[in-house]
Amino acid sequence: MSKLNILVVEDNVLAREVMAEHLAGQVVDFAADRPTAERKLKAGHYDICFIDLVLGEGDDYSGLKLIPLAASRGSYPVVMSSCDTEETISRAYALGCKEFYVKGDEAHSVAATIARYMRDDGGKSAQKILAAHATGALRHREDHPGAVASRPFRTGRRFCGDKLRGL
Repeated sequence: MSKLNILVVEDNVLAREVMAEHLAGQVVDFAADRPTAERKLKAGHYDICFIDLVLGEGDDYSGLKLIPLAASRGSYPVVMSSCDTEETISRAYALGCKEFYVKGDEAHSVAATIARYMRDDGGKSAQKILAAHATGALRHREDHPGAVASRPFRTGRRFCGDKLRGL
């Protein structure tokens, strides 16, 4: 397997170290802020671009502005954020995000993202799950018995996230 070229846009030093550990064996580049990320995206080719949405104190979700650029450059934009409101997730997908995961389980989330990318479905599996969720086709906890529940009932973004991770 050839190595993937990956850009990680993350302002937190510890989070960058965690990502570096989970991306060992790939060619990884880092950007700590939006201007640096923009320069790197315009200058090089990245297979996958992991994007944090909030890049520093007082930042107003500048990571969202990187999603269309990454997608237009042929990268597979993946948002990793601790902000998982329905509005934020919807905005990220509307801007071209292929996957969205909540920070905290990078070992699983990063590995699953790479596996889906290597399957080369271009995010189609993720989009099918989101569409099924939007139409109400995915409603019951029993649809994904191996998932760890963070809420008593499996509705909304956590349920959808569990389904995406199961791909």
